[in-house]
Amino acid sequence: MQIKINPTLTPDIIFRCASLHKSFFPKDHFSSLLSVNTLSCYYNCIFEQSNYSIIAFDGDEVVGFLFAGSSYRGIQKKMILNNTFDMILTLLKHPKYLIEKLFTYNKYVKTTSDYRILSIVVNNHKRKVRGVDLLKTLFMQANTNIGLSVNYKNINAINFYFRNGFIVDGFSGKNLLLSKC
Repeated sequence: MQIKINPTLTPDIIFRCASLHKSFFPKDHFSSLLSVNTLSCYYNCIFEQSNYSIIAFDGDEVVGFLFAGSSYRGIQKKMILNNTFDMILTLLKHPKYLIEKLFTYNKYVKTTSDYRILSIVVNNHKRKVRGVDLLKTLFMQANTNIGLSVNYKNINAINFYFRNGFIVDGFSGKNLLLSKC
């Protein structure tokens, strides 16, 4: 297993990151309902705003990744505008999320962190990379305040971040804002 920092991200690698997201992101998260092509667009938007792209490879296979940046503003808007039809279709097929998106819009909230983890996913079945390996790599590179948001119902993720030194920095909609100095 090899962890690469800020590798050249080709459309194929972004597609493999999107496929990993589709396979291993919590199934109750709206993004898990999106097609791999729409997720590829999403990760391309994230990559464009990332200061740090950390990708774990097992040979040519992407087995984990972490994207972090100083700003995440505009990523969702750009992704929605680029994939309006797919987003509307997904929301109509899953009205629970339509209501959620209408009434719990996550507005931008200023936090104490200099960088935010925009996405982190690992292949839990391979056990060749752990989320902590990706976090440690980011901490060595960034050497500053790191923040993220996590759904308050995602207890496994929240406990993982607490074990790795994150503390509650605030709330936004249904998300906890966590940070680590």
